[in-house]
Amino acid sequence: MPSANLDHHIAVIGDIHAEHELLERALLTLSRLGVHRVLCVGDIVDGPGSVDRCCELLRAYEVITVRGNHDRWMLDDTLRDLQHATRRGKLSHESIDFIESLPAFCSVNGLLPGAVLCHGLGPNDMASVKPDDFGYALEVKSELNDLLADPAVTLCFNGHTHQRMVRNFRGLTIVNAGTLRRTQEPGIVVVEQNTGDINWLSLCEPDQVIVTALGRIGA
Repeated sequence: MPSANLDHHIAVIGDIHAEHELLERALLTLSRLGVHRVLCVGDIVDGPGSVDRCCELLRAYEVITVRGNHDRWMLDDTLRDLQHATRRGKLSHESIDFIESLPAFCSVNGLLPGAVLCHGLGPNDMASVKPDDFGYALEVKSELNDLLADPAVTLCFNGHTHQRMVRNFRGLTIVNAGTLRRTQEPGIVVVEQNTGDINWLSLCEPDQVIVTALGRIGA
């Protein structure tokens, strides 16, 4: 990936989990590279850092964001015995309003034809496709089959598994944006709009961004 302006690129940020420092670093890095079209797959809450700061950054950088299952659990006050669970009452009103406003699933067709953004698969924030899912494990995934059956959807940006991935099916590419959790190889997915090339920008090293190829849309 060139270090020059990347105006024709889209970035996708994976599960945040309150990693406000890494989120800020990711957004500053993208801004410096000239990537201004940024998406996020949700799970803003339930982590060691500041959820309020994460929400501030997502709003300030106008990141198109969907709601993850952890965000839903926080709003419903369920499963709050998780490690680093975020308590609704500890968040600012602005953060609560922001998270409540997030959809579970949305079209980003205006950025890339046929593209959708979600946390799991479609509106189901608990569904997933993993790199090692094959055969029957794929056949029984109704949410995947729904996407495959929809001719208007050819590209799905998602998260949930924390495993960065590009998988091409018949007429559908799934791009998993991984995670910003510092213990799980944090990074960002960047898509070149013209060529469909997909790269991974690793944030594991504090003073540098390491770029590796992940795949290509439709390849």
